[in-house]
Parts: sequence; C-alpha cells; structure tokens
Amino acid sequence: MAYDEKLSDRIRELLADVPIAEEKRMFGGVCYLVDGKMCVGVVKDEMMCRVGPVVYHESLEKRGCREMDFAGKPMEGYVYVSSEGMQTKGEFEYWIGLCLAFNAKAKASKKREQNNIEDTAIMIINKDSLEFLKELSANNNREWFNQNKERYLAAHSNIVDFADALIAEMNMHDHIETTSGRKCLFRIYKDVRFSKEKTPYNKHWSGSLQRATKKLRGGYYFRIEPGNSRAVGGFFGPNPDDMKRIRQDIDANYEEWAKVLSNPMLVKCFGGLTGEKVLSAPRGYAKDNPAIDLLRYKQYLLRLSFSDDEVLQPDFLHRVSDTFKKMRPFFDHMSEVLTTDANGEPMV
Repeated sequence: MAYDEKLSDRIRELLADVPIAEEKRMFGGVCYLVDGKMCVGVVKDEMMCRVGPVVYHESLEKRGCREMDFAGKPMEGYVYVSSEGMQTKGEFEYWIGLCLAFNAKAKASKKREQNNIEDTAIMIINKDSLEFLKELSANNNREWFNQNKERYLAAHSNIVDFADALIAEMNMHDHIETTSGRKCLFRIYKDVRFSKEKTPYNKHWSGSLQRATKKLRGGYYFRIEPGNSRAVGGFFGPNPDDMKRIRQDIDANYEEWAKVLSNPMLVKCFGGLTGEKVLSAPRGYAKDNPAIDLLRYKQYLLRLSFSDDEVLQPDFLHRVSDTFKKMRPFFDHMSEVLTTDANGEPMV
C-alpha cells in the first residue's frame, strides 16, 4: 500500500475532536489539515509533522525523527517521524501535540483563505518520481516495469496529487474545465501501433488542462521528464475553421499581432512563439506577405523549460501556475479572435 493505514487511523482517531479537521490525499500519502492549514500526515510508513521553525532543530534530536527531504533538500519546519519515535502512546501524542500547537499559530495565505483552498506550497514532485523515469528510460521493458510496479504506483500517485494541486492553483486566476489530476494525465503506456519507436512505456509524466466555456480558448500542457521538463500553452492543433480565422486575422491585423507578441512579459518569459510551420506560404497567401512568418504557423505555442533541480523545488507548483498565467495576454487575444468574425461581431 502507498502509506501506513494503521498509522493514519491512529492520527484520525486523535484528531476526531479537533474542529475543522480535514483529510486530503497528497504526495502519495494522506494529510490532515486543521483550520485549512497543513498539520500532520502519513507518507509511506512515517508520520509527517509540521512542527514549525522554533522547535524544528530540537525535534531532530528526538529518537526516530529526521529531516523532511521530499525534494532532496530539507524543508525547515517539517519532519518525518518513524515508528521508533512513537512507540508509546505518550510519544505519539507528543508529536501530534507539537503539530497542533504550531498549527494554532500558523497563518494561511490570504489567497487560500479567500478561496478556501489548502496550502499547496507543500505539494512537491517527489525525487523518486524523477528517478523512476530515469531508470525506466534505461530499462524500457515490461519485465522491469512489472518488477517496479509499486514504485510506479507511488510515483503516479505523486504526480496525480501535483496535478490536483495545479488545477486548484490555476482556478485562482483562470477557469479550468478539467476536473481532476487523474483525468488530466496522459497514460504511461504507449500506443506503439503507429510509432517507429516500439518501447512500451513513455519516459515522462504529462498532463493537459482545458479552459472552460467556448469563450476561453487555448490549453495548457505540462511535461515532467529528466532533462526535458516544460510548461507549454497555446493552440496545439487548431481545427480548419479556427486555422482559417487565425490566418485571416493575422493578415488583416498584423500590426496588432506584432504588438501582442512583443509584450515585454511574454518576450522575457518565453522568447517568442514556437510550433510547427508549413514549409512555404499557406494556400491563398503570397510568400512576400509582411506577416508570412506568423502565417506559416500550424501551431501557436508558448513554452518554458525547467531543470530537474527546479522541478524538485518546493515552489515548482507555483512557478508552473505563474508560467501559465503569464500566457494570458496571448490567450486573451486569441480568444477574442476566435470568438468574433472578421467584422468583430461575436460568434459565441
């Protein structure tokens, strides 16, 4: 199993009389939020305790206590406690007491108070979620995968939790139609029927988020892969009607498009548009058209890459969400183009 359910039951029983206690599945385990703030949890066979910075170093001297190194680096204020450190009822209650004492003093961010969303700052990509992919890349066969199925399930659960938290974070500044992390993720099992590369498994985690309603156009995509992680947003495969409307507007309003794409924030973060292009001018447009570079695009994408170290940092979730948020000027422009006709009249 992904975490010690008996340990979770002990925590649940002790928190039964605590007001506003909430249970959440996160990073391959279970966490308990008190008053909307992270308090205590279970990861594998250890108890995760949020004890705060004041007693942090003192706590590490206790038997069975160690640093919380979820991303390969210690997170001050959080510790793991093994069964060795809570052999007696008194020891177990001691750790829960420390967590509740700090929880009473801890402040939830104003945004999360307003939106009733738990603190997602703790939602970290587990280091083994990357290590699993590295080893899978070197052993991409069913025998190795089946031997490491438990690692896959734990890593997959971690990525589902990350995607759940990302959706919650995104809904603070956008309207996301995708309802859950599990539904947004692509399968690790490859469809090799039409692929030249016949290995059975993908070597990355990836997911896509769709914006809600016909008026909000564009989509988001994230990919977590050793040495090749990225956040991408835009228009991956416009249908023929959308493609026709986009090129029509580029041709008629090239200066406006140039202005949008020269937005300092877009240029600084993404550099410029990426995506597949037709080899020459698209049908109906001259090769010397002033907007020919934009007209040749078949995809309209913005992309930002992340190193492995960045992926494992505690702020990675927020960086991905912020990256998507910075795409908004382009998304707003495209949404306006695709929901109006050539005369500017609404079509939606």
